[in-house]
Amino acid sequence: MQGAAPAPVAQAGVSSPAPAPGAAPASRPQPAEADGELTAADTQAAVQDFREVSGQPDPGIEARPAAQHESPAAATLPNSSRPAGLKKRFPVTPALKTAGLDPRTSLWEPPQSPFGLIEEQLYDNPWKLLLACLLLNKTTGVQVRKVLWKLLALISTPEAAVKADVSQIQDIIQPLGLFRKRALAIQRFSHEFLTKQWVNPMELHGIGQYAADAYYIFCRGEWESVQPTDKDLLRYHEWLKSTGGQGTGLQRDVAPALSPVLDQLNQA
Repeated sequence: MQGAAPAPVAQAGVSSPAPAPGAAPASRPQPAEADGELTAADTQAAVQDFREVSGQPDPGIEARPAAQHESPAAATLPNSSRPAGLKKRFPVTPALKTAGLDPRTSLWEPPQSPFGLIEEQLYDNPWKLLLACLLLNKTTGVQVRKVLWKLLALISTPEAAVKADVSQIQDIIQPLGLFRKRALAIQRFSHEFLTKQWVNPMELHGIGQYAADAYYIFCRGEWESVQPTDKDLLRYHEWLKSTGGQGTGLQRDVAPALSPVLDQLNQA
């Protein structure tokens, strides 16, 4: 699918004027919220839930420069080198409270490959993609596919993951092994995804190099700057490179509808 023209990116070596001491960050018009984006109420509810469960305060959410919301590779790319699939709209969630590119959003639509990776179905939701990668640690894609969609029916957002009964998460992911540890990791990762001022996903609990590579390839469109070592990501990366990042026009696999899965879950 042909993406819209990318937003301008600061050129390397050119700095913006520093704001006056004590001045608030420059604001930009806020785009209308799309389904699935975080709202201020959702974020506050998740933080409050974490406080009640853990007895710990949340880390303060402060403004940070817009340039820090891009990876170093993206921040120095000239406009002509930006991925062709970059979306025009760059929504900023209230959790960041600053102008710039929110790392919690997807910036492009990667082409569908003949390999049918899980990440190709989750590219438009970085939290879901990173969650799947977290589950793929020390297990196989076949095993994860058996529980992933049922899990996403229970916790369809990071807010829902934070608020969920951990025992329900454990019951669903039990076939993967280490289910108690994984369930707690899911909730901690989801809380940090919402509230932490992160730039690279490896700053989040439970997220390693494999998940970060998948994030930059499938969510951010920075595949040219990634050197994956995982065999499946490497295969996709080489295929993408061979097509110039355009793919071969294959139709995308559709993720399973979650409502029937949720009905089955409620009846179980």
